[in-house]
Amino acid sequence: MLFLLLALFFSPLAAAMAFLTTYHQYRRHFPEGRKALKAALETAVATFIVFMAIFLAAGFFFGRMV
Repeated sequence: MLFLLLALFFSPLAAAMAFLTTYHQYRRHFPEGRKALKAALETAVATFIVFMAIFLAAGFFFGRMV
Protein backbone atom coordinates (compact mmCIF):
# COMPACT_ATOMS: atom_id res chain seq x y z
CA MET A 1 0.00 0.00 0.00
CA LEU A 2 2.86 2.37 0.79
CA PHE A 3 4.44 1.83 -2.62
CA LEU A 4 1.16 2.59 -4.34
CA LEU A 5 0.91 5.90 -2.48
CA LEU A 6 4.52 6.69 -3.33
CA ALA A 7 3.87 5.82 -6.97
CA LEU A 8 0.77 8.03 -7.08
CA PHE A 9 2.79 10.95 -5.70
CA PHE A 10 6.17 10.60 -7.40
CA SER A 11 5.13 9.34 -10.85
CA PRO A 12 3.19 12.50 -11.80
CA LEU A 13 5.94 14.62 -10.26
CA ALA A 14 8.60 12.86 -12.32
CA ALA A 15 6.44 13.15 -15.44
CA ALA A 16 5.94 16.88 -14.89
CA MET A 17 9.67 17.44 -14.45
CA ALA A 18 10.43 15.38 -17.57
CA PHE A 19 7.84 17.38 -19.51
CA LEU A 20 9.26 20.73 -18.42
CA THR A 21 12.86 19.74 -19.11
CA THR A 22 12.11 18.19 -22.49
CA TYR A 23 9.87 21.04 -23.59
CA HIS A 24 12.49 23.61 -22.65
CA GLN A 25 15.22 21.78 -24.57
CA TYR A 26 13.13 20.89 -27.63
CA ARG A 27 11.76 24.42 -27.85
CA ARG A 28 15.29 25.55 -28.68
CA HIS A 29 15.63 23.04 -31.52
CA PHE A 30 12.15 23.11 -33.05
CA PRO A 31 10.88 26.51 -34.14
CA GLU A 32 7.36 25.07 -34.24
CA GLY A 33 5.90 24.73 -30.77
CA ARG A 34 3.75 21.73 -31.71
CA LYS A 35 6.71 19.39 -32.29
CA ALA A 36 8.29 20.40 -29.01
CA LEU A 37 5.00 19.95 -27.19
CA LYS A 38 4.40 16.52 -28.74
CA ALA A 39 7.90 15.32 -27.88
CA ALA A 40 7.58 16.63 -24.33
CA LEU A 41 4.21 14.92 -23.85
CA GLU A 42 5.58 11.62 -25.15
CA THR A 43 8.50 11.87 -22.75
CA ALA A 44 6.20 12.71 -19.85
CA VAL A 45 3.92 9.73 -20.54
CA ALA A 46 6.88 7.36 -20.85
CA THR A 47 8.37 8.70 -17.61
CA PHE A 48 5.06 8.26 -15.80
CA ILE A 49 4.72 4.67 -16.99
CA VAL A 50 8.31 3.78 -16.08
CA PHE A 51 8.11 5.29 -12.59
CA MET A 52 4.74 3.67 -11.92
CA ALA A 53 6.07 0.28 -13.04
CA ILE A 54 9.20 0.62 -10.89
CA PHE A 55 7.24 1.52 -7.77
CA LEU A 56 4.67 -1.23 -8.32
CA ALA A 57 7.38 -3.81 -8.98
CA ALA A 58 9.24 -2.70 -5.86
CA GLY A 59 6.03 -2.95 -3.84
CA PHE A 60 5.37 -6.43 -5.17
CA PHE A 61 8.96 -7.54 -4.55
CA PHE A 62 9.29 -6.09 -1.05
CA GLY A 63 5.73 -7.12 -0.14
CA ARG A 64 6.60 -10.76 -0.81
CA MET A 65 9.74 -10.52 1.31
CA VAL A 66 7.84 -9.56 4.45
